[in-house]
Amino acid sequence: MKPEKPDYVTSPADLLGISGSLAIITKDCADLLEKHYSGWLWTINPDEFAGMIYIYSLRLSGEFGYKMKISDVQNDPQRKLAVEAGGEILERYGMKRGAYKREYLKGKIQDLRGNYIPDMTDASQREQKQTRDRTVTKAMDEGKIKFKATDKVLADGSVHRELYMKIGGSDVDNSG
Repeated sequence: MKPEKPDYVTSPADLLGISGSLAIITKDCADLLEKHYSGWLWTINPDEFAGMIYIYSLRLSGEFGYKMKISDVQNDPQRKLAVEAGGEILERYGMKRGAYKREYLKGKIQDLRGNYIPDMTDASQREQKQTRDRTVTKAMDEGKIKFKATDKVLADGSVHRELYMKIGGSDVDNSG
């Protein structure tokens, strides 16, 4: 079963059926996000029925974003909550606050759908690395992950190393 994708506002017609004040809030939030963090392809999904506004950066992920109560945003005439939400999204993905630069995405890990993977914890970077290391070590000990390195000598005499990782299943070759 496919996960349901959020309904993004892609044109003014998508705002039909919601109150005028929510349409204004949606536009205000989008304008401020683009002003403070330009180029990140911000999208706002207002859900009047649920009383929520969802914010996503489509450069990073259309799946993980930030949600805020409409009432909180209505009571925030400067829309600081939306600007803070945008900054929080960027930080969760390991990006710098500010305008988009292509080099920020270099080396970042993506899932199979092309979404970048956010940090969903409040642990320190050191604690997160230790947890990842323990998880990978345990999986290696259990034979769920197998690494293989292949070296190729290039024409200039330098060595190009490729590292392969095989994950899970009974087809993992444990012979070395």
